[in-house]
This record gives sequence, structure tokens and C-alpha cells, in this order.
Amino acid sequence: MKLSLVIEGGGLRGAFAVGALAELARVLPVPVHQVYATSSGAPNAAYFAAGQIEDGVRIWQQRTHGAQLVDYRNFVGTRPVMKIDELVSVFRDEIKLDPAAIERSPIDLHIALTEVDSGQGALVQATRDNIFDLLAAAMAIPVAYGKVVPVAGGRYIDGGFRAPVAIREALAAGADKVIVVLTKPRGHRRKQRRVSEWLQCRSYPGLPNTHDAIRSKWRHYNATMDSLDALEAAGSVALVRPPGELPVGRLSRSRSRILSAIEIGRQTVRDRAAALAEYLER
Repeated sequence: MKLSLVIEGGGLRGAFAVGALAELARVLPVPVHQVYATSSGAPNAAYFAAGQIEDGVRIWQQRTHGAQLVDYRNFVGTRPVMKIDELVSVFRDEIKLDPAAIERSPIDLHIALTEVDSGQGALVQATRDNIFDLLAAAMAIPVAYGKVVPVAGGRYIDGGFRAPVAIREALAAGADKVIVVLTKPRGHRRKQRRVSEWLQCRSYPGLPNTHDAIRSKWRHYNATMDSLDALEAAGSVALVRPPGELPVGRLSRSRSRILSAIEIGRQTVRDRAAALAEYLER
């Protein structure tokens, strides 16, 4: 049986996902073969694939609160509000993600990105040579970060515009079973927000295809959620999602709220453990 995990992003809501992954690493009765991740789900997935998920949890516990990651003062300056470069340095130099462990892992790690010149989605497999660039690109959101990240000759940003949850890609790769970790509760759908879209497009001047991707994100997201609900109803996938609204949002800075979201992720998997085991046995 080929088991894949698909991990949603969502900024600081990724704290829920890292808690869920930590518990999945403990309770899953069968090995994971592939992991697909988007946005802030990418570092969570990387630490999982490397066998270092508790290090990933430590990053959320120690290095994401206050102004360490989100510095609102930078709204009036030239530096990014979301300090992605500093966070990647934490992965590289402090709570170290081992690139060699990514390379030798039995789990293939795939990161969803958006290619800025074409505006199309790209799925890039992680290696020891590209992992840190991939993580930077995966988290390169407009406005709060606003940079384009080069990876292996391409130019990329956050993959959430085309693949907010990479379920289609996991199924196309032949997964027999898929567990999807979402960071919003059942029923959540996006609305079009034209002012927000305009601000995001300003981060990428001269890239009309990326502007199209930004403007259509809400449609892609809603269609993906509709598809996931149908797949779950058919018994084709298992979903792990928050039981209600999380105490954190995309740019939250409260350590207590981040820690609470981690624990909600862990507890949600504990509560779903029997159902997940039953799904995997079918």
C-alpha cells in the first residue's frame, strides 16, 4: 500500500499541522511513502520526512512568537513583515534540518510552488541541494514577504495560488491511501477580496500571469475543498482538520495561542486515531 500525506499551509495556522504530524509519526501503523506540502506546511513536512518532527515542533514552540517571525513594524519600512529569510536560517543553522536525512529518507517530499513567469503551479521534489531554497520559495507569500525566490533556474513563490492542498497531485502519483492535514475547519470557504488581490499583485510588478493566479486563488481553494469533501464522503481520503476555529490566524504572534494550536493538532489526531486506522485497513 502506498500512503501519502498532504499538508496544507496557512501561515501560523501551520502550528496545528505540526502538532498533527507529530502525533501521526507516533500512531501511524504503516509507513508513509510520499508527502506533499504547500506554504507553511512545507517546513512541517520537511522535518517529518527527515525523521525530525519533534525538532519541527520545537521551532513552532520557540521561534515563531513575538516579533521573531512576524514584525508589524516592517509595514512602514523596507524589510518584510514575515521574516522568512531568518526562519530559513533557523532551519539551516539553529534547530537544524538535516539535508542528508531528506536525501536518504524513504519518504519522497514534494513541495508545491507557483512559477512567477507562467503563473502555473509546479511540484518540486526536495533534495539535499535544494531543500532550503524550496522552503523559502514555499513560504514566499505576497505583501508580508513579497520576494521571488530562485530555485534551480526557476523563479517561484508560495504554491497556494495553484495548489492550496496538493490532493490532485498525490492521487495522480498513484497513492492508494491519502491522509490530508488541513488547517481550517469543515465548511470553510474563501470569498473574493479585490483590495487584497490588488495589494498582493503589487508585490510582483510586470508578472501578469502571477496576477491571474492571485486573482483566481479563492476559486482554486473552494474547488479543492469541495473535492476533498466529496473524496472523504466516498472513503477515498481521510481528513484531519481542526474541530473549530483555531486560536491562531495567518500572522499570529501569541506564543500561548501557537502552543494551543499545536496541542489541538496532536489531540485531533488522537481523537481520529481509530478512524484513521480503519481507513488504512480497508
